Parts: sequence; structure tokens; C-alpha cells
Amino acid sequence: MAEGEIDTSVVFLGYRTELPFFISCMTGGSEGGFQANRDLARAAQKLGVPVGLGSVRVLFDHPELFSHFHIKPLAPDVPVLANLAAQQIRDYPHDRVADLVRRLEAQALVIHVNPGQELFQPEGDRDFRGLKEAIGAFCSSVSVPVIVKETGFGIHVGLIRELIDRGVAYVDLAGSGGTNWITVESYRLPEGERSSAREFEDWGLPTALLLASIPRDLGSGKILASGGLRTGMDLAKALVLGAEL
Repeated sequence: MAEGEIDTSVVFLGYRTELPFFISCMTGGSEGGFQANRDLARAAQKLGVPVGLGSVRVLFDHPELFSHFHIKPLAPDVPVLANLAAQQIRDYPHDRVADLVRRLEAQALVIHVNPGQELFQPEGDRDFRGLKEAIGAFCSSVSVPVIVKETGFGIHVGLIRELIDRGVAYVDLAGSGGTNWITVESYRLPEGERSSAREFEDWGLPTALLLASIPRDLGSGKILASGGLRTGMDLAKALVLGAEL
């Protein structure tokens, strides 16, 4: 095969994308976050890769901000991923969530699980009861493809299996090695409370070790890898270890 014959494209959520690479859900809820999402959408469209939104939770209380999250017109040819916390999937009516995803013209809903961050967030939601059951019920009741992701500390193999069994389309490992959201939240804490957060600076399951531990029959075509990937070589290794993107 000649170099020019190598095809790096993949099919993801019904779209053929140029690379096995995606821009993960990162930010939202502020003017700077809104602008970042718009800029990322333009970049994704230019490169031909999927792009994720920050949490759309604010739209349930402030629907007038819809235009800030409606980035599909900026990225018409690539998958757009909406994003909510697992707590909102448990607490909000599922038909209302699905309707919002539809109006955003998103191709999937990313449900993020972030207990570490919530525990150190001054206004964090520390009630983690019933989240797995709620995710399963959502997958059963709506046609929206669901991706479950961590936010920088990884998802272990046993939970990956349980999520897939409950109907989740993809699991994004979001392992350690990238942004540590406990560290981020620590900057919002009073100085005297930051030391406990610093104990978690190296917390989490590394993405590479998670990928290596997933049986091929479990993860085939269902695993997304993020967290600590910095180079093209990191991307290539993640793909060889079984990641879809």
C-alpha cells in the first residue's frame, strides 16, 4: 500500500469523519465557555471530526441561552455531542432531555459521571444514588445514542461492562493524565481547605492501563479513549489498544 492510499476516516454516529479523533465535552455555562464551544465547532467542521458541548444543564433554567449551545449550524458535517451529568438524567424527565438533544440537532448525548469533582465543588451534587439505574432507564426509553464518560479519573472494567449491558452505546474512559478536575475545583476553595484536594493530584486510573485491561469481546467498537493523550503517537497506541476513537 502506498502512503497516499491510507484511509484514516471512520464512521461514527452515522457520519464519516476524517480521523479517529474527537473533541471531548469540556466547557459551558459562561460567556467564555460559549465562545469556546463555537470556536471548537468551527475547528471540528474544518478538520472533519466530532465535537462535544459542555454541560447543557443551564438550558433547563435559562432556555433563552439556547443559541449559545446550538452549534450544529457551525458543524453541519460532523457529529455534535450534547452533554449532561448523570444526576440530571436521574432527576429530569427523560422525554424533556431527549427533546432538548433533538432541538440541539445533536447526534448523541454524553452523560458525564464526576463524583470526585462534585465532592470538592462547593455547590457539588453529592447524592450518587440511582445513577446507573437512571442511565439504563434513559437508554431503554429514548432513541438517543448515549455515551458515558468520566471527567479525568477513568472508568474501571466492571463498570464498563455494566454500562454496556444497560444499553450505553459508547464508554469514554476519560482516564487520568490530563486535566484533574479536583485540582481545578481546589482553586475555588478557601486556602485552608485546599490541602485535602491536593492529595488527589495523582488520583485516577490511567487511560492506557484501562485500555489494556479491557477484554476485546467487551470493548469492541464501544470504547472511546481520552485523558492524557498529548501526541499523535498516544493516539496511535490508543487505537491499537482497542479504542474506536
